[in-house]
Amino acid sequence: MLNLPWVIITEVLMTSFIVWIIAYLRKNSRHLTLRSFSVSVILLSMMGSMFDSLIYYMAMPKTFFNVVLAANISMIAMAIAIVYILWTAVKEKDYSMKRGTALAFALILGWNEVSMALFLRILGYYFHDISSVAAYLAYFGLSVTNFLFLAPMIAEMVFFIAFRLAPGLGRRISIALLLMQVADPAVVGNSAAVIPLLIAYSIIMIYAVYYAFSYVYRNRGSIDRMSSRLVGWFIFIFALSTAGLLEPVVVHGPFGLSWFIFAVSMMSSMVLYFEIILGMFSPVADRAPSTAENPVAT
Repeated sequence: MLNLPWVIITEVLMTSFIVWIIAYLRKNSRHLTLRSFSVSVILLSMMGSMFDSLIYYMAMPKTFFNVVLAANISMIAMAIAIVYILWTAVKEKDYSMKRGTALAFALILGWNEVSMALFLRILGYYFHDISSVAAYLAYFGLSVTNFLFLAPMIAEMVFFIAFRLAPGLGRRISIALLLMQVADPAVVGNSAAVIPLLIAYSIIMIYAVYYAFSYVYRNRGSIDRMSSRLVGWFIFIFALSTAGLLEPVVVHGPFGLSWFIFAVSMMSSMVLYFEIILGMFSPVADRAPSTAENPVAT
């Protein structure tokens, strides 16, 4: 791998930053002020757009137009963030972590994670094949299924599941998503290990589904509307992951393109996890600095 020290530094700093921003949003979920809301949006937008600008600058030929466009990517993203903040300030009186706010932050956090994965991929391995849309899709698949994306994501999930999520449906599904992330069959790239990892992932995915739905079945009488939505999204991600496992049978290459659907399922899993951790599927009254779920025994 190229530029290993910079790859490690970027992963450590960005993982620490995302853990901090999520902890901050959870701690202030009931009393999120306009200032704290604005600072959080600006910081996350700045980080994500910075990665996108660097990706474009490193991947494209160094012409005057491309350099200007790379700089404008960040400017456009920050302009959108400012418009969103102003629109929210005019429209809302309460900035607590409502479901719409939780969804917005989950999407912004997901954008940051994916942008970091794409940047680390180009920083560690370079990328010069810009001849077609398929090349970009393959690059996306390679980046999101790579350990450079997986390592910080797993670290964040383990931290919040272990120390912040109380027992309940959200914790169960978060653990199921974590198990499915750990068993990524494309993590080592195009090698002989893909087949055994694929078998292992299939087994772990079946166990993850059983682990989540055994709780749903035992507590089926107390599952509310938002919990039902959470279960529905988990089923969707399971179906998407299954389609991603079947895609290599149809699309034989390049490697990243054949795992593109699976990469999308991993990205979707990450966004759903962020929604859970930010309390989108639990009432605001039940949220506290140390928990986003009702303390229901597993």
